[in-house]
Amino acid sequence: IETDSIVGKKLEYTDYDYAIEGTYIIDFIEAVVKYSDIDVNGIIDELIKKIEWFIKEYPDEIKWGGGIDRYNKQIERLKELKK
Repeated sequence: IETDSIVGKKLEYTDYDYAIEGTYIIDFIEAVVKYSDIDVNGIIDELIKKIEWFIKEYPDEIKWGGGIDRYNKQIERLKELKK
């Protein structure tokens, strides 16, 4: 797969048919929770950790990436999806 990233660089993946990035990952997790019995709680926990890590490690990017509220809303949305 070769695709344009939302940040303007080419992303290349091998051995995959599809790739999702950004907040589309949360949309996908939401669909999995809604339409299947697959346990995604571990994935949700890891996504929350990753967002919290990003907030801590890249505070300047948070400013131009929609502000801290955007990232806190993503965390809350993920927490609501846990079964």
